[in-house]
Amino acid sequence: MRLCIDIGNTRIKWGVFDSDELVYKDAFQRNYDSKLKEVFEEFDINQSISSSTRKKASSMEKMVSQFTDHTILDHTTPIPINNLYTTPETLGRDRLAGVIAADAVYPDVASVVIDAGTCITYDFITSDGDYLGGNIAPGVQMRLQAMHHFTDGLPLINMALPDKILGESTETAIQNGAVRGTIFEIESFLHTMSKSYGKLNVILTGGDAIFFGELLNTEIFVDPNLILKGLNEILKHNA
Repeated sequence: MRLCIDIGNTRIKWGVFDSDELVYKDAFQRNYDSKLKEVFEEFDINQSISSSTRKKASSMEKMVSQFTDHTILDHTTPIPINNLYTTPETLGRDRLAGVIAADAVYPDVASVVIDAGTCITYDFITSDGDYLGGNIAPGVQMRLQAMHHFTDGLPLINMALPDKILGESTETAIQNGAVRGTIFEIESFLHTMSKSYGKLNVILTGGDAIFFGELLNTEIFVDPNLILKGLNEILKHNA
């Protein structure tokens, strides 16, 4: 069995795989020590891997290394796709894991992976398994907080989609700008990519994936566990 850990900006997700099957998953922001020990007691884990958006190894990664043969994903880790990013050492590990999962779950099809979290990332992999790169944009919460932080008069508003496209109050105007603006951004990006590359497989993941999955007009797959699946594929590749 394999333990895969996705360490994000705001929370940590982990999952246990029995071959390709995700048999256990959980998510934490802190206080995970006792739960981690329970996982190792319950499952016969012989490999583990972590992907982190943070620059330094976390206390969780150090703890896991005591229990199992642990891989910290970086730009030197062998992977099952062709990474054409010109600065692989700066590429987010979660972005890399996402396109690896897309290539494994939906083989022989060009895919766009959209990770809607603290930031929104857009990543593209060809049907031949060539990762060409992607884009990074502020997530919805970041947009809402930025409008409040960098102005004197705009309040901090909760994320929601107003019924009308024109805001009839400052609150709904901000919500439309942040939420509808993100929808327009995603759909415009996909339209532009499809003109260049033809029919695309679109996978949405991240903390806001379900929220946006219900709002987009584009045909998409929502997979909250995509990053974990990609980490599992990397371990399989290095077995």
